[in-house]
Amino acid sequence: MRYVGLEELTDDMILAQNIKDQYGRVLIMKGARLSPHKREKLKNFEIAGVYIDDSWSADIFIEPAVEEKLIDKSINALKEMNMDEIENCACEIIDKLMGAEDYIHDMESIKAYDENTFEHCIHVAISSVTLGIGLGYNFYRLKNLAIGAMLHDVGKKMVPIEIISKKGKLTDEEMEEVRKHPVYGYSILSSNINVYSSTRGIVYQHHENWDGSGYPRGLKEEAIYELAMVTHICDVYDALISKRSYKEAFKIRSAIDIVLEGDNTMFNPDITKAFFKYVPIYHKGTEVELSNGENALIFKNNRGDMLNPVVKLKSGSLIDLRRSDLGIIS
Repeated sequence: MRYVGLEELTDDMILAQNIKDQYGRVLIMKGARLSPHKREKLKNFEIAGVYIDDSWSADIFIEPAVEEKLIDKSINALKEMNMDEIENCACEIIDKLMGAEDYIHDMESIKAYDENTFEHCIHVAISSVTLGIGLGYNFYRLKNLAIGAMLHDVGKKMVPIEIISKKGKLTDEEMEEVRKHPVYGYSILSSNINVYSSTRGIVYQHHENWDGSGYPRGLKEEAIYELAMVTHICDVYDALISKRSYKEAFKIRSAIDIVLEGDNTMFNPDITKAFFKYVPIYHKGTEVELSNGENALIFKNNRGDMLNPVVKLKSGSLIDLRRSDLGIIS
């Protein structure tokens, strides 16, 4: 299967996945052939693109280690603020990711609607645990990381919904209110005796920057809790590649460049290096342009060097970019 943007879709393309709305209802079934009516339906629901099946991508399969059922269960636990269930889900996510072959897992990249805060938190937790595994964390440390990452944006509950869902640029006053969410989150969790101190640390510090330019306290370098730094880079990357009410999703290469620009300023340089070694930043089945002008599909990610995956040309040839002079430019 491969991902095709809405504007590039044509009639008779075959859907490789069910297309769902934000409530989990199926809009168009897997296996359906596209038509003008179906493409208009996708447009009306503001769906940026879909996965299709064709001969070029016939041997590309997306099999997320963390299945949709567990993601939905985790989202419900967050909505209910059920700390016991959140911890159980965190442990299940860790088990799934540690059981993935070579610790590499497929990431779903297609969201058929604006990603909400709860889904974003689960995706950040999955990436954070993946990074934590790469950094050699033990299960206990991974559990602390997973729970904190799942709850990192809990303070947004206290930010007015009209600000969170606003289309367009926020005013200075609105941005200042959004920047209070780590403090709000810390306050919410401080009143719960069942919340680990590590969780509160991640929630409070996940917007602190390595060079001291972050918030809420402007902490710098080693003064920032390491698990918060892990969550921070995963949070920023997921936000970049996700559609929001106020912006479109960035292309993966553009998001990568932004994260790289933040190395040693926003992000701990050791964690940035590990992020690009262990987190599958290129999603299988997405089309990229190589430095020789050819288009290719992401076929497989390489643990230890996620910037240079294996790609598949239209001719069917596979190229491992670790062993090639070619690179991905967009």
